[in-house]
Amino acid sequence: MNELKGRLTKELQQDFNVKIMGSLSWSLPVHSLEIEYNTVKRTKMDILMKMMLIAFGKAEIAAAEELSEILLV
Repeated sequence: MNELKGRLTKELQQDFNVKIMGSLSWSLPVHSLEIEYNTVKRTKMDILMKMMLIAFGKAEIAAAEELSEILLV
């Protein structure tokens, strides 16, 4: 990290119009996690049902007749 900081400082100082007034460095802690998972195969019906749920959630349905008309019931 110090090597990168030094290289950047040197590169900036090559321009006579640039003056470094101060320097500050900080870092974020990184934690790695091991997670086991199994992939799930989604069928076309699962995707269609999810699309319908999203559409019904966004639609403004005021009466049961509107819903039955959408579902063709």
